Amino acid sequence: MAAIIDDQIEERQTVTLMDLLREGDIPDLARVPTRFRTLDYILGGGLTKRRVTILAARPGVGKTDFALAIARNVLRSGHNIYLAALEADAHETLRRIQNAEGNDDKIAAYRGRMEINDRADSTVPQIAAAVNSGNFDLVIVDYLQNLSYPHRVNGYYEKATALSNQVRVASKHSKAAWLVLSQFSREVKDEHTEPHISALRDSGAIEQDAYAVICLWEPNERGEDHEQLTREVSLKVAKNRGGKVGKMNMNFQMAASRWEEE
Repeated sequence: MAAIIDDQIEERQTVTLMDLLREGDIPDLARVPTRFRTLDYILGGGLTKRRVTILAARPGVGKTDFALAIARNVLRSGHNIYLAALEADAHETLRRIQNAEGNDDKIAAYRGRMEINDRADSTVPQIAAAVNSGNFDLVIVDYLQNLSYPHRVNGYYEKATALSNQVRVASKHSKAAWLVLSQFSREVKDEHTEPHISALRDSGAIEQDAYAVICLWEPNERGEDHEQLTREVSLKVAKNRGGKVGKMNMNFQMAASRWEEE
């Protein structure tokens, strides 16, 4: 378990090869299935525990809604979730889940539990301390650039680099998979073109620290009635240290907050 000291996350002490050999077989990295069949296949079974998966998109594409769709599936499966909602409050999160389920009895039937931290000034050490004191399988952070970093830094790049490193260390010292949302730069001019992970906003360290990177984008122009129509959203696993990369298409019904594989 990580020690939180002076707002920093202390790394684990080193071990020797002989120490590891005495521990026995090397354990496989456990995963938390998203219950989106194609996504889980590409990821090798789901979101990897003790590692960071970045979910990136331009503003307005639906990355928060997609993260909550994963959360609903995970809760139904009996896994516990810690959600750091840095933009929305807990009631807004509940409304989105109610909107998607359409029936509060379905929420009451969730086998897992979700704890929501909606403090806008949350830091990574605070989140890590809460996660390590509970029994969580998945941590969702919405989103990286909104995390508070109380130390003095020179600009957004340095702050994003520091936050990315803190999240990486926190994930290694937890027992949970970390799904961390991030934005693409607004300087990406064509929002309907397949994005590259080099467009992750503010820092190349985000890409380097991530175990996996999932990108969302809309390949087609929206119609005039886009608030009510089902929109096509493309998804790409652009980086995956645990195995494959690949693409899939999703149908996103924005009014109902529902996501389905094509």
